[in-house]
Amino acid sequence: MRIGGLTLAAVLLCAATEAQAQVAFDCSGTIATGGVAQTIITASGSVHGFMIMNLSTNLMWISVTGTAAANGTGSFSLNPAAATSAGGSFSTPVNIGPNVSLSVVSANNGDRYSCARW
Repeated sequence: MRIGGLTLAAVLLCAATEAQAQVAFDCSGTIATGGVAQTIITASGSVHGFMIMNLSTNLMWISVTGTAAANGTGSFSLNPAAATSAGGSFSTPVNIGPNVSLSVVSANNGDRYSCARW
């Protein structure tokens, strides 16, 4: 049987290859200098995806296309956390990793975020 010019075996092999589990690595941290974007993940072909959550009570911004900036083009906001709710989060779609360094910015020193990459 052929699917789009490929045999069924080839399609199943591709699906199995993409479905292989990846090891997650912790990239959590704190903002070193408020108002200055810092790199969370360095660009690498071995990064398949990531997730990040704002643990602070201040708004954070991340960028998957360059340097994060408050209200900046290409930056996404992560809402603050509260005593009764988790902060905003962002996860990449399956098997789509950043093609440049991932950065985060927040107004205050010491603001915390939880992050994992795979």
